[in-house]
Amino acid sequence: MAKKPELLPKQTSFDVGSLLDSVLDKEDHVDDILDDVMNNDLAGLDGEDSNEEQEKPGKRKSEDLIDNMMGQIELQVPGKKPDNQALNLKSDTERIDDLLDIGDDGDIDMSVEQSANDPAGPGPDEKGNMEEKGQEKDERPKQKEKTVADTKEAQNIIDEAVIKLLHPDLFNQDKIARREWLRRNEEKLRTWPVNPIDEKIINVADCMSTIDRLPMVDAGVLNRFDVPSAVKEYKLKRIDLQEIPDIPKKYFEQTNTKEEDSKSGRSGSIVEFVIGDSEEGSGLGAIGGLSGKFDALTALGNQDKSEKPISCSGCGVRLKFKKKTREKDCFMAYKCDKTNKHYIFHDYLCVKLRIMKEAIRQYVFKMEVPSNASMDKDTLEGALIGIDVDDGGLKRSNRAKPQNFTTPRRGDFNYVEELDNKEIEEVEEESKERKTKRQLSTKRSTASTIHREEKKEVTTENIRFESFRRYRSHVTMIMERLETEPYEERFGKLPKVVLYCDLNEFGVALWEFVSESLKSKFRLSLWRVLEFLALEMGVSKVLDLFNAHTYLMAKHTLEEFDKVVKAAIEGSRYPIASSLRMAAFMNYRAKFDLSNEEDFIEIGKNYEEIAKKLLKEIESDHLFAMLVLIPTDIDGLSVMELALYYELINFLEEPRIVRVANAMWSGGMDFLRPEVSFQEAQLDITAFYTKLWNQSGNFYFSPVGKFATSSTLYILYLVLFSYVTWTLTYDYTFDFLLPEIVLWISSAGYVANKIVEFVDEPTKYFTSLSNYWDVLIAIDWLILAYFRFINSPHVIYNSNGQLDEIQTRNTTTTEAYMFFWSLQCVLLWSRVVIFLRISHGTGPLILMVINMLSDISNFGLIAVLFLIGVTFGAYYIIGTDLSNVQNVRLGTLSSVCLYIFQTILGQQDWEKINSQKNDSGQYLFNPTRSNLVLTLMFFFSVFGAILLINLLIAMMANTFDSFKEKSNTELNKQRIQTTFELDQAKANAPPPLNVFSVVFFLYWTAFELIAWVLTFGHRQFNEEFVSPLNKELWQYNKSDQVTFIKGKEKIKGAVVTRKTCYERIKNKKALNSVPILPNAVKINVGADTSEQWDCIVNAKGVTYHVLDSEIVKVSKLAYKRRTARIPSLQIENKYCRFCRFNLTNDRLHIDYYLQLFEEQSIHIDPVDIQYMRDLLSTTDRFGVPSTKLCEMCPNCFRPFKIENGEPDIIRRNRYIFEIVSYLAFKVVVWPTLLIVLFIPANIALLSDFIVGRFVAEETEESKKQKSAMYKTEDSDEYRNKVREASKEEDDITEIVKKIDGHVERLELTLLKESKVDEVVPEKPEKPEKPTKDKTDKPAVVTRQDEFDIRVDKMRSEMNRRFEEIADILGIAVQRKSQPEPTVATTVNSKSERVFATKSAFGA
Repeated sequence: MAKKPELLPKQTSFDVGSLLDSVLDKEDHVDDILDDVMNNDLAGLDGEDSNEEQEKPGKRKSEDLIDNMMGQIELQVPGKKPDNQALNLKSDTERIDDLLDIGDDGDIDMSVEQSANDPAGPGPDEKGNMEEKGQEKDERPKQKEKTVADTKEAQNIIDEAVIKLLHPDLFNQDKIARREWLRRNEEKLRTWPVNPIDEKIINVADCMSTIDRLPMVDAGVLNRFDVPSAVKEYKLKRIDLQEIPDIPKKYFEQTNTKEEDSKSGRSGSIVEFVIGDSEEGSGLGAIGGLSGKFDALTALGNQDKSEKPISCSGCGVRLKFKKKTREKDCFMAYKCDKTNKHYIFHDYLCVKLRIMKEAIRQYVFKMEVPSNASMDKDTLEGALIGIDVDDGGLKRSNRAKPQNFTTPRRGDFNYVEELDNKEIEEVEEESKERKTKRQLSTKRSTASTIHREEKKEVTTENIRFESFRRYRSHVTMIMERLETEPYEERFGKLPKVVLYCDLNEFGVALWEFVSESLKSKFRLSLWRVLEFLALEMGVSKVLDLFNAHTYLMAKHTLEEFDKVVKAAIEGSRYPIASSLRMAAFMNYRAKFDLSNEEDFIEIGKNYEEIAKKLLKEIESDHLFAMLVLIPTDIDGLSVMELALYYELINFLEEPRIVRVANAMWSGGMDFLRPEVSFQEAQLDITAFYTKLWNQSGNFYFSPVGKFATSSTLYILYLVLFSYVTWTLTYDYTFDFLLPEIVLWISSAGYVANKIVEFVDEPTKYFTSLSNYWDVLIAIDWLILAYFRFINSPHVIYNSNGQLDEIQTRNTTTTEAYMFFWSLQCVLLWSRVVIFLRISHGTGPLILMVINMLSDISNFGLIAVLFLIGVTFGAYYIIGTDLSNVQNVRLGTLSSVCLYIFQTILGQQDWEKINSQKNDSGQYLFNPTRSNLVLTLMFFFSVFGAILLINLLIAMMANTFDSFKEKSNTELNKQRIQTTFELDQAKANAPPPLNVFSVVFFLYWTAFELIAWVLTFGHRQFNEEFVSPLNKELWQYNKSDQVTFIKGKEKIKGAVVTRKTCYERIKNKKALNSVPILPNAVKINVGADTSEQWDCIVNAKGVTYHVLDSEIVKVSKLAYKRRTARIPSLQIENKYCRFCRFNLTNDRLHIDYYLQLFEEQSIHIDPVDIQYMRDLLSTTDRFGVPSTKLCEMCPNCFRPFKIENGEPDIIRRNRYIFEIVSYLAFKVVVWPTLLIVLFIPANIALLSDFIVGRFVAEETEESKKQKSAMYKTEDSDEYRNKVREASKEEDDITEIVKKIDGHVERLELTLLKESKVDEVVPEKPEKPEKPTKDKTDKPAVVTRQDEFDIRVDKMRSEMNRRFEEIADILGIAVQRKSQPEPTVATTVNSKSERVFATKSAFGA
């Protein structure tokens, strides 16, 4: 920057020429002055906020400089008077522009001097030039207004400009001055029109700086917040922290131990302190000095405990004054001179929060209290919500404190430094997370690392201030929404500081404040604030706040709470998922809040209906399926996963969701292809057998194939187990037969498979009920293996030296082995119900039994309590006196307990508790004690056998009835859940086939290691050569051998380069629009130079550019070249978890997927297209990157999750294990299924053939009859009669509806609890036998009785009219000897309608 110019010398007479000459002598004088005013003050702030700047009596040097210059110039201008008041109304830029007339380009306009010297003014040519210049200035915005500020480059310019305008030196000026300042100081904005600068920059900066212009006042101002004098009187002023008496003095001490030690010549080591200096008394030799130090430490600790806790006046969280963090602290102190109160804040964010709370307080008072209401001071204080924090109160949650994102904490308006520091911190945290989460090998090749870094640089958009961009975009969208009538009507009256605040910083804190305020009193205005916050904040954050403030869901606030929840759904990016999550939250609250259980359940159903209505807006089945499978921002779960996880069965009843599940069940990886139509029903046995025979690979990897494979293998395993059980093999059996050996190997695979599943996903393992079964089975197998292979059985031999099996079976170890083996029999056979849950016949029964287990558990708890009590009572009476009595044995507690349990079941033996005598005739158990036990057993048998058992039966019957109504819904939910789980599951071989898969996998790994050694790390097995999937002509990869046609010649070569799938889809449209001639493709030279190509093939040294349509054969090689010479099964390739397509550097964008529908001539609603684009977009219209939750596979078009920055895909080692699992399936399961299904499938095929060939064969007569059936009526007269009959039916329907409406209104009017004032005497009735209770008093008739009387009269009158009409119609029908069919039909339908209406009304 150039040296500051000196002040202009005072002149006694005004001479414009000399004045301008003095200014223009040095070229940079005016620019330097402006730079000092704007740039120097922006960069040289001293850390104080705008409130402090307005309170300081002094000004900056630049302000004094410009004021002195203005004063000297204005005193010398003819006709100008030194009106200080008028000067203060204009900004500095305006004062310079008025006096020096600085133009848009920064040059001084000389027209001032010309007008002074030439009174005639400018000539006509000059006027014309000026007019043309003005026209160009007016027309320029119209040409560039639509595009100049909408580019990505313009967003960074807007960010920097808005940041600069947020300084108080600029936002206190008017719009014109700020616009001209921007054009002078920002070169890129000089060519911008006026409207984009005002709308995108200046207006946004005005809204963002609204809170900085508001003063902060004390609560004592009460309702006089609109009175300027009261605001000035109670205004808070910035003071120094040392003026607060409550802050500990040690916080301000300036001590430096190292400097003091260096000055005193001490090194500060522990040895010197312990040895000390005896002369100074600082070592252990000076006991008094040491004790003095301990006394000082003790006193310091007591002082800390006695210090009064200080809370922040903005958020209420305790302030911590630590000397070691003093440099980082941004504490700010204020004081009100009127009330002499002190206010301390964490930083400028808390200051802003205090201003927002004051604005909400004013807003609530204006909305709740009439403007003309007169109240005393106490009433006013009760009407105003409290914002002051009590230091002696409870500790506030950290949620009440704002989170820093954009606001400078020190209040110095230095957004650039604050955002840069914030960005550095985020980058450091992200790098730490990446180091901990990513376990990358340090031996990776340099090429792959460079490629990954280049890819990251390409995909990452350069946004300098991302957090500020989010805040600015939020403010811009709020401004746009407030221009619409619905939004302005809902939230237009809210405080501007709340509307335009950064909700990432203040959203949670404001929610905490409003929620706490609602505790004291119900205020509708506060609910409107919550509704706005829920609309603009994320659903996940709102849910957390709902859980923290459950008192908002009281009975009298449910209506307002429902509005807040719907606002959160409305503002969500994924409204369908948000509706389901809110429905699940309501169902969860219904379990704990029993008083509002029905209301919560009803509200939850309403949210499910909202989700179903939103889904119905999507017309295309393919987009519908993709929408329910896309991961959302709610815990990364898709719509389908949310509905299944929270068991929202009402939502799963949607027929289109059932269609998606059916398509996923049978189609597997192909159901999202545009050419595939969704089927209604599931696979029949014929289609199942055909798919198994022709497409064994697709069958194995599909959900139906996984289910068939696992169920078949389990049945084979169960048969083998049953056979070994039938052979009576025990732990002492010495010979291991082949079936037992195979069983133990299979069981080892079973246990290993369950361990691997648990280690792979420990959090999700126990979400499935079948896994509990599997854990018990695995534990039982481990125990049995211990007894069979490790423990030594106790073997007993007879006198002949042979094994005595009878006595050996009675040993303890063998008995234990028998127990666990029998338990395994029950577990393994009962596990079959898992496969029967999706059956239409057995599925509902199994689900009923599972639900009845809760009834049994509740009944068991009550029964056990009484059982224990009666057991101890009976045992206390009996004692041990009957322990030696034959056939009784009731001397122990266990025997008494068993007898009581038999009593519950009604199987007790009453003779056991009769009186007993010994051999000498004395009573062991006398009659009195026997009667006591009999009495106890009598009452308990009545209670247990009659009451408890029947109670259990009634509970189970009630559960059966309630579940029977929704059995189909539960079955539907179970089928969808099974389909979805199998679709997400890996295609590993289920036990016991996994044992063979492990053997094959080890074999593969060993040979790949040998190939690596022999080829010096250059070659490896090609897993795609063995894979049964992705064998289509266009599913080729690099180094594959392809055969293609060029002209009339077949050529074979290796693929050198291939375009990604989305690039090939992108080029298809251009290829279809421009036809390719055969002569243009035929190339006989050394290289092919076609512009349109999908892959480059090298055939015998010649390079060809080949299209997918030209390829006729694809061959996969058994070996392929490694990308890295280090042997690894994981880092080579990445595969889609659904279709196992190679996803290495290949993804699909939603636009290219939608283009496929256009190629298939499938119409899709443009609204749905735009919605899917917005949903999967990675940036918004402001260029702000959104969280990337999923990517799309270019082969199956399925979206897959991105968790922690890593895609949810399958690595090469996992894919290899799936391939070897398929090979094991091909050897064991595939032939078994073909043999088992051969007869029923062929019978079904034969029946279909017979029906289609013979039964359904159409003759000529049947064809004519069929064509006649499809023929329409030609007679217009007949059509008119039918239309009239339809109109009459509609008229009758409308009449019935009107009658129903009148009756409902009568009910609402007459049915009230109050009685009629007048007394109506009773009607005379038929003589009856006199009764004693009959009185002569007149009956008091209620309004309900009067209503019944009137309704009876109306009913009898209408019945009479209906009978007359029916008689007339009957006579009319009989008189017509030959009635026309249509007329008779019409008359009959009318008469039937009349009688139906009469009977319905009577009912």
